[in-house]
Amino acid sequence: LVQRLRSEARAGRPAADVFWSSEVFYTIRLAREGLLEPYVPPTAEDLPSRFIDPQRRWHGFALRARVIAYNTRRVRAEEAPRRLEDLLDARWQGRVVMAAPEFGTTGGDVASWFVHYGTERAEEILRGLKANGVRLVDGNSTAVRAVARGQADVCLTDTDDVYAAQRNGWPVAMNFLDQGGEGVLVIPNTVALVRGGPHPTEGKALVAFLLSARVEEMLARSDSHNTPARAYL
Repeated sequence: LVQRLRSEARAGRPAADVFWSSEVFYTIRLAREGLLEPYVPPTAEDLPSRFIDPQRRWHGFALRARVIAYNTRRVRAEEAPRRLEDLLDARWQGRVVMAAPEFGTTGGDVASWFVHYGTERAEEILRGLKANGVRLVDGNSTAVRAVARGQADVCLTDTDDVYAAQRNGWPVAMNFLDQGGEGVLVIPNTVALVRGGPHPTEGKALVAFLLSARVEEMLARSDSHNTPARAYL
């Protein structure tokens, strides 16, 4: 989708009016590339500033969090890992899966390790995961499915994938992923106007609706159980 937006922008024919993403990382990149239009909808006035682009090219809302999921039939709650560093322990040799970090929230999460730990330590963690036999799969939902089926015992994923597994009755629980003692990475949905979109008036109306407190309440009650950004006020 990001590549399509870029391609349409280069051709001078953007087809979309609004970009709504379940993460923030590529939204930031599109903003830096000049593909998003600044806009301040009235419904976003009560959103915390930490979830708003300083140039108002995008707004964040309805958060998920990074977690360590585990199979409740194969891992006891008291021994389930809670910290990223726990996954480097020999007891988890060959028992961990994660989505390939080139894309999606896993890519953003791995990038955040370099912020929290610094380059040297982040690279050590990545080498440690490789040495401990971490297996890469094609997405967070695939990682959770592998844990639920007993193909792995532990995975890195997002809260919504665990909630979906639990809704299906799968034996999966989670701990919020603590990174270096600084807590858990939270990932907002983001929404923005596409620069040069064909229906700017309608686009603004949609952005204003998505950023309303009503939509955050709807997403909190949904199967993904997103946490309202307004809870961080």
